[in-house]
Amino acid sequence: MVDTTVTESPVAYPTDVNLLETCRKKCVEIIKKSEKTGKVTKKYRTRCRKARRDYVRHQKLGRKSKKERKKMQKKMCRYVKRNLNQVCECIKEMKSQEQNLNKDEKKILSKLELVKERTSKILEQQEKLCKNEKVKERIVSFNNFSVRPMVRGKYPVSVEFGRKNLLIEKDGFLYLAGSFSENLSDQTLMETAISFCEETFGETPLGVGADRGFYSPGNRKACESRGIKRIGIQKKGKLSEKDKEREKSSWFVGLRRRRCGIEGYISVSKRRYGLDRAEYRIADGEEMWCRLGLIGMNLKKSFRLERKSAKKSAMAGKKGENGMKK
Repeated sequence: MVDTTVTESPVAYPTDVNLLETCRKKCVEIIKKSEKTGKVTKKYRTRCRKARRDYVRHQKLGRKSKKERKKMQKKMCRYVKRNLNQVCECIKEMKSQEQNLNKDEKKILSKLELVKERTSKILEQQEKLCKNEKVKERIVSFNNFSVRPMVRGKYPVSVEFGRKNLLIEKDGFLYLAGSFSENLSDQTLMETAISFCEETFGETPLGVGADRGFYSPGNRKACESRGIKRIGIQKKGKLSEKDKEREKSSWFVGLRRRRCGIEGYISVSKRRYGLDRAEYRIADGEEMWCRLGLIGMNLKKSFRLERKSAKKSAMAGKKGENGMKK
């Protein structure tokens, strides 16, 4: 049984103004730290009070019109551009004295370069958005560039920010077949799921069950080429008589009913084992978080099965003893 879900990253809901305000704050913080070292001779006017006052005033507005948001976005871009130029000047001045820098000052220099790199990328994208240009691979978090918006169209949240996980259910256990930073279509993931089964379990599955999102001629061919005859994926659109007969068959109905079980397993993993929101803020932390959660879930399931089998064997032993006495 195959399905996909999104594990959200630990980021606040991103808006353009908030993202620019984060960039501005990071720039101002690192400029002040570099000034305290004494290696930067100039005292910079960051205009942080004025920028903060404008940002708070904008945030206090209840309903913001498109015109007001656009105006504030352009204003924040100007503030960030000013501070970014100051960061560049600090880097030049500190690099000219690189031989005389101690460990702490070298750390500040590396942070200056990191803030410059990230802020320049975000500012470039935001300036394009101000000009109503389309932006590919749009950045939504200052600390985690790999986070992408996943448009799912589901209630209550239609857009989630995190990683897309390909999950497989077999014999009541849930496995992570793949974790993707981009919002890949389910129609392209069936071959990945089958190859994962072959590598992990050492055999090709006899049947496959998934929802309509996984249906495509390519997925069907991939299953048939590997000898999988029972493909329990409903076809989209109008059905031919042959397809209607196939979907009414007992094995197809059985696969459809079994497929509903993976929805329950995913719900339990999100409610009890932390797959709803990853808390690791390191590189690829979302995938690590999901794998650890699934390990805990599968271990608990295996312990329950062991207890049940032990109870059954104990009960069978008691019945055998009673029979011998009689």
